[in-house]
Amino acid sequence: MEELKAAQQSMVDQFGSEFSFQHLDSWKQKGFYSHDDNGTLKSNREGINSQGAKAVLGFTWRVIDSLKFVLDKSLENYKSHIFSVRDKLDEVTLRRKRKAAEEIVKNMLGLETS
Repeated sequence: MEELKAAQQSMVDQFGSEFSFQHLDSWKQKGFYSHDDNGTLKSNREGINSQGAKAVLGFTWRVIDSLKFVLDKSLENYKSHIFSVRDKLDEVTLRRKRKAAEEIVKNMLGLETS
């Protein structure tokens, strides 16, 4: 979490405290295309600075790593829970629950039910 906060702070340091993701999109466009800057045509290389690009890249990797950690752990916990519940059910009960689950999904998706 500390690394994520540090990466976020480097974004604020580069872009100011009023930074938002809408600003980031505009800045990204300047990095891809030539643009007008107060009546002067600037190239895409002039549109962004390397420190800002490094800050964005660092922040992006921290966000991705954080999300992967949370989602991977959640999925692992979910699968572990489901397998432990399934292990406790006899075959007849398991088939009945699967059929009920299929009916619920079919109804949710508007499919024909059997």
